[in-house]
Amino acid sequence: MANKTPIGKRSMINIELTAEAQKAVDDVCDQEGMKKRELVARVLRWFASQPEETRAMVLGQIPQNLVPMVAKNMLEELAKGESRYDRLVGHVEAGESRRSTRGAGAKAVHA
Repeated sequence: MANKTPIGKRSMINIELTAEAQKAVDDVCDQEGMKKRELVARVLRWFASQPEETRAMVLGQIPQNLVPMVAKNMLEELAKGESRYDRLVGHVEAGESRRSTRGAGAKAVHA
């Protein structure tokens, strides 16, 4: 049985980023006005909740010659409202809602 962290407990991880990746993270945090740890936590929660096909695409596990076909199928299923992509749509809608209510002059907060 996998060792799971109890709900309410936090675990810390260290990640190593290239200078380019660090700049990208810093830029997103500045634009969204959020801490790095919150950005990383949200991305990891989103990733873990995705259907297998989405995770495979993100991880580069789909052969390059099949990527266009798989991506097209994923988008068609999203457009139809297929239930296995509801989590993705919900995440996108939540982000849009948060973005539309945030003031244009939001201050950046750093970790």
